[in-house]
Amino acid sequence: MNHFPRPATSVLVAPPCGPYPGRPPPCGPYPGRPPRTARTPLGPPARPVPRSAPRAARTPVGVEVGKRRTRWPVSTYSRVVPSTSGRVLVVDDNKVIRQLIRVNLELEGIEVVTAADGAECLEVVHQVRPDLITLDVVMPRLNGLRTAGRLRSDPRTAGIPLVIVSACTQHEVESGLDVGVDAFLAKPFEPQELVRVVQSLIDSSTGRVRGSGDTEAAAGHA
Repeated sequence: MNHFPRPATSVLVAPPCGPYPGRPPPCGPYPGRPPRTARTPLGPPARPVPRSAPRAARTPVGVEVGKRRTRWPVSTYSRVVPSTSGRVLVVDDNKVIRQLIRVNLELEGIEVVTAADGAECLEVVHQVRPDLITLDVVMPRLNGLRTAGRLRSDPRTAGIPLVIVSACTQHEVESGLDVGVDAFLAKPFEPQELVRVVQSLIDSSTGRVRGSGDTEAAAGHA
C-alpha cells in the first residue's frame, strides 16, 4: 500500500490586538474616525412642563385635542321666536328627533319646548301651556299612548291637539284614536308635512284662519 504524505493545511490565525510596527491596530478606535456616541434628537431640547400647568400649556404644538362630550339639560325652554304663531311641546326620547322637529318648526315662527319622555311632559305641560303636543310612542317611564290618555283625562289639557310622530303599527293607531289623538305622522317624516300638520291643528284649535288678513285687504281694494 502506497502512503502519500498528507498536504500541510494552512490555518489563518488573527494576530492579537495591539500595536505593531508599521501596521494600524486591528481593533479599537482608528485614526480619523470619531468614537460612537448616543444619538441625539434633532431640534432644540424639550423643556419639561410642570403638571400644575393648564391643559393648553401641557399640549404639544401641532397636536389636536379631542373634544369632550357636552351634557345638555334634559328640558329647556326654547328661545323666544319673533312673531311666533304658536307654542309646541315636543316629547321624544331621541335627542336628534327633538332637534329636527324643533328646527323645522322654529323656522316657521313656532316656539318649541322639548321633553324627553311622557313623565316629563306631564310635569311641564301646565307651565308651558302649549298650543299643540307631539308625542313619540316608545319612550321610557311613560310611553306616548299612555301620556295622551292622561292629557285627555285632565280638564286643563283635554283640548290640546295631540300628534303622534312615530312608526306606529295598526294596533297603536287604533289605540291612539281611542284616547283622542288628532293626527299621526310616521317616521321618517317630511319636514313640510310636519309643518303643515302642526300649523293646521294650531289654527283650527285657536280659531285662526290663515290668510284672512289678505282676504280682507283684497275685499277693501275691490
